[in-house]
Amino acid sequence: MLDRVMGFIFALLLHLILLAGFWFAQWQPSEIPIESKAALGESEKLEELETIDESVIQAEEQRLALEERQKQEAESKREREVREKEEKAQKEALELVELRKKQELEKQAREQHLEELKRHQQQEREALAQLKQQKEREALELKEQRIARREEEARHQQEKNRERQQELEQREDEARREKERLAQQQTDTEQKRRELEKQEQEAKKQIQRDEAQQKAAEARKARDLARQQELDEKRAEKKLADKARKEQAQRDKAAEKKLKAEEEAERKRLLAEESETLVPATTKIGRPDGDPEAQGTHNSRGDNSRKAQIINAITQKVRGLWVYPAGLPKNLWCSYRIRTMPDGSVISVELVKSSGYAVFDKSAEKAIFAASPLPTPSDMDEFRSFSTKLSPTPLPSNN
Repeated sequence: MLDRVMGFIFALLLHLILLAGFWFAQWQPSEIPIESKAALGESEKLEELETIDESVIQAEEQRLALEERQKQEAESKREREVREKEEKAQKEALELVELRKKQELEKQAREQHLEELKRHQQQEREALAQLKQQKEREALELKEQRIARREEEARHQQEKNRERQQELEQREDEARREKERLAQQQTDTEQKRRELEKQEQEAKKQIQRDEAQQKAAEARKARDLARQQELDEKRAEKKLADKARKEQAQRDKAAEKKLKAEEEAERKRLLAEESETLVPATTKIGRPDGDPEAQGTHNSRGDNSRKAQIINAITQKVRGLWVYPAGLPKNLWCSYRIRTMPDGSVISVELVKSSGYAVFDKSAEKAIFAASPLPTPSDMDEFRSFSTKLSPTPLPSNN
């Protein structure tokens, strides 16, 4: 704005200087005819010149007035432009302030978002720490449970060993009491003394036999465990023979059906025998002892009776080595299919009917392998693969 004013003043001064020079040039010739006074004709020329000068001055004044108006218009235009620019600058300043405010708000929002992220990350870290602590607690609880279970098994084994020791001590005590009794009767006769000494020696031999049997059973159990490990390895190899095993399973199912049918026939036979005991003896007269039908029935009953005795012997041996899990009901039972060698060695077992408790089923499986070799006859092929129900206590007849 100051530059425009200075330019206007400079242009105005320039015009004034030009106008002054022009007037000076006009006044200079007018003095010449006054000083010379040469001729009247020259005065007329001067008048004409003055007339021309006035017209020139008027034209110059008009031009200057026009320029002045143009300058004023230009100045007004420049002032409008300056105002517009000032208004624009003010608007831009306001926009800049608004922009700064917006940026400040965005910065605050970003800082709040950053704080929120940090708080969220802190919460996640705390949650991860809590989860880690929970997993550590669970792992510790699981470890304590395993230790407690092992201690429980060790306690059961110790109780079992203590019971065996008490039994041995009881036998020794009985033998000692017997010896004392025999010593008191030694004064009767020498023969009684010899008999008492013989009985004492027999009692000692019986204790030694019992100890030898116990050691043999423990050695057999160790062999069975080694055999079980070997059987486990063989079982992994036998998985390649799926087709053969399926065919064997089908045959086993047929054998199981046959065994169930035989058991049902035996049960019916026993019921029939009980019924026959109530019938008068005269009703049995009339059939010769050599009747083939009667002889066949007698043989079938004998086979079934033998099978029942074998199953009972197997069950008793398994029960004798069964380590029953603590805290379970006493009336549980499960059914296993057992495959054996001709010498009674257990090849494999397969769960047919679960008790509903996996730990119970597993203990029964361990007992079967511990009882290997089973008391199965080598001349009966149906005991190479057979099914049986197992329970630590005798099962009711309806099971």
